[in-house]
Amino acid sequence: MSPTTSVRNLNEPNYRTWAIEAKDLLKHLNVWRVVDGSGIVTQPPTPLETTASTADAADTKATGTISRMLQPSLRSRYMDEKFDDPKVLWDRIQSDFDEIIKLDGEYEMGKLTTCKLKSYPSVTEWITAQEQIINHLAICSNRVEER
Repeated sequence: MSPTTSVRNLNEPNYRTWAIEAKDLLKHLNVWRVVDGSGIVTQPPTPLETTASTADAADTKATGTISRMLQPSLRSRYMDEKFDDPKVLWDRIQSDFDEIIKLDGEYEMGKLTTCKLKSYPSVTEWITAQEQIINHLAICSNRVEER
């Protein structure tokens, strides 16, 4: 099984989960650094490769991997040549989904404020529900501080 088969294709409602799984896969493939812009991949070039060709190969691998994790209807949005740069592609996908993330964060915050113990059969299930909501908020870049 190829690693990308374990990541469901991006669609409108699954961005938060997709972004985490896609980032993990790109790290596993050793190309996350070209996606986040922190540098080229850390693998040294083979004797026949130059650093530039290694960087180009990493860009191609990252862009191809990201593209393969998009539903075909979304993939067509990112066909322009500028999206051959994996950082540009990742950043654009992220910005396209920012509004969804914001709305999801507001929704999750509302769920957290209404998460009452009496609604759950046990304290353990109540705590688990709160932890899931807090994890979703973290994905939405919302932090919950202990009081």
